[in-house]
Amino acid sequence: MASTITILQINLNRCRIAHDLMERTIAEKNIIVTLGQEPYGKGRTDFHDVKGDSFINVDNEHEVIKSGSGEGFVYVELSTCIFLSCYFSPNGELADFERLLQNIESMIRHQGKHVVMGGDLNAKTNIIGSQTTNQRGAILQEWILANGLVILNEGDTPTFQNANGTSIIDFTAATEQLGRRVDKWRVEPDIENFGDHNNIYFEVSCKPGENTTRPSQAGWTIKPAAITELAAAWKTSHQTKRGQYNTIRTLTSDIVKLLDKYGHKKSSSSGRPPVYWWNADIANLRRACSTSRRKLTRARKSLRTYQQVHELTEEHKHNNLATQTALSAF
Repeated sequence: MASTITILQINLNRCRIAHDLMERTIAEKNIIVTLGQEPYGKGRTDFHDVKGDSFINVDNEHEVIKSGSGEGFVYVELSTCIFLSCYFSPNGELADFERLLQNIESMIRHQGKHVVMGGDLNAKTNIIGSQTTNQRGAILQEWILANGLVILNEGDTPTFQNANGTSIIDFTAATEQLGRRVDKWRVEPDIENFGDHNNIYFEVSCKPGENTTRPSQAGWTIKPAAITELAAAWKTSHQTKRGQYNTIRTLTSDIVKLLDKYGHKKSSSSGRPPVYWWNADIANLRRACSTSRRKLTRARKSLRTYQQVHELTEEHKHNNLATQTALSAF
């Protein structure tokens, strides 16, 4: 039973390579819940909203009690709490933005559960670390306070960056009591994900005795046609060896052998398909890309000379292109 729920929050900008790398990150970091926006197609998500703008993926070892969605948001309920992901386009109308917040508020009040939400509403407000507050940000700020939520964002590391600059538009919030159980919230600008948004990572601790995992699904799958053969084989074996089972172990061993012969062993893994395209060469390319990205980020902060920043920019572009070319081959 997991003592903490590990969460990845990410906007994929509908990029296939970014979506591929997200799946690799989930495997590497043992992510249980992913709160995402702008996925590369609905088919690669577990739960998504009406338009496919926001999504949630949950490790198959953890039971989803309930799920639901509306336009711009989707939520799932685990035994720990409700996780919600939301998205609003930068080109959306203000009235639609307010309607989205109203719908999320109705869901929170109706469910009556502790909630942690992560999203990109393209709203800037100083309570999430932004240096400016726009009209949407002011509305979001008022909404958060009115609903007794707490902002989990920490520091001033940008959550969004592209050639035009950086900003903080991704936010994480939770009901006050649950917010005390959130730990290790951080933006990860040094991890190359081939998107405009940086990865956000945090954890939610479970209460003592709180079971988040689903009952074990391990065992055997047996086709109906094989059941009769299995029963006959067991009857023959049992009659032959009657009185020879001195221990539970020997009896169990014979049963397992028959099940292996006539059935198919279920997987006890998370149930997610392996990231088949990942190999050592791609791992090295991504590592080089992350290193050059980290150098470039630090150079910009330390006010290096134009020439130094330019050289690091070109190095990162080269590494980025090499990695994208390798990934595009799959």
